[in-house]
Amino acid sequence: MIILHFHTGTDNMITQYVNMLADVMKEYAEVYAATSLISFRKQLHKHHPDIIHIHGCWSVQTAMAAHTAMRNGVRIVLTPHGQLEQWIINQNYWKEKLPKTIAFQRRIVNKAYTVIAMGRMEENNLKRMKWTTRIETVRNPLITEAITEAEAGALIHAVYRKVTDTNVLQLMDKTTARAIRPLIKAGLTGNHLWLSDTEYTLFRNPEDISWRKIMIYAAQENIIETIRRGISVLGISVPDFPAESVPHYLPNKFIPSCPISDIEGSDDNKRLVAMICKAKKFVSSGRLTIYNMVELTSTLLQNNIDDGKLKELLSDKNLLKFAGRLMKTAEDMTGLDEGFMPVKTIDDRKTNNIKSTINKHLEI
Repeated sequence: MIILHFHTGTDNMITQYVNMLADVMKEYAEVYAATSLISFRKQLHKHHPDIIHIHGCWSVQTAMAAHTAMRNGVRIVLTPHGQLEQWIINQNYWKEKLPKTIAFQRRIVNKAYTVIAMGRMEENNLKRMKWTTRIETVRNPLITEAITEAEAGALIHAVYRKVTDTNVLQLMDKTTARAIRPLIKAGLTGNHLWLSDTEYTLFRNPEDISWRKIMIYAAQENIIETIRRGISVLGISVPDFPAESVPHYLPNKFIPSCPISDIEGSDDNKRLVAMICKAKKFVSSGRLTIYNMVELTSTLLQNNIDDGKLKELLSDKNLLKFAGRLMKTAEDMTGLDEGFMPVKTIDDRKTNNIKSTINKHLEI
């Protein structure tokens, strides 16, 4: 793990704190620090950090460092060092704090994977602000004897680990990301023969796949049993661990996966239409997930669908084109075979938007 700290260097207490963290975390990570934007940009491109830890608020330099990190896809952790306390915000509020809040400060807090408070009072204040729900509390050993430097380093490292175990789909290499689709396919069909030669080739060297990331992703998206069945069907030996209990962060307005298959009725065609209708509503509200695509694919694999009747029902509800886009999404993300598709696939911009909605479900 590579960490790059940024602070302006104008606050001696922050400088001491960063130096302390760098010293006690040597055994956990590669740690670097920058106090100017020139140094920051050089180290960003030289070291390719996993996390950029921003210290302090209200500085234009700090804001530029944070925005540079976001543009480069690097995750941010923010320690305000008390600078988001209400009494500080009230100082020169109208001329400085309010404009800076609007210009950058609120967005930095909102987009940081977590904000680290140094005490309960600061934590409670951050909660009252409602700029983020992702708040951790780690006391500063330089100003209190309630925690040692080693303990603080261990707790901060745990925060970093939690950050890197969040939205792991974004962190997967191409080989690992490509393995998800055939694993779902094998898990749903229960037969490795459904996989193409290209898909099967992915698993010839299992060590090339980051199984930890796959299992964490599957647990967070509620498809872990399907993935585990897929692994079993393919006869792959994978170190198992309690992925469901791995700490991670969620978006501020996160909505857990909700089923689209909880539809009553004995008519398979009408149930499928109701599922597709529900899926469309989920897309509109940004709630469609890979879990829903697994549900849809499972339904299509198990039920007897009258294609003609289904198309008529879909047409009556103006869902035919959306169903085609959903079939293409299921094909690309769960390996749904053409023979089980009741309508022709549609691959267009709206289809890509559906897939983007699914992939952004855990995005901070």
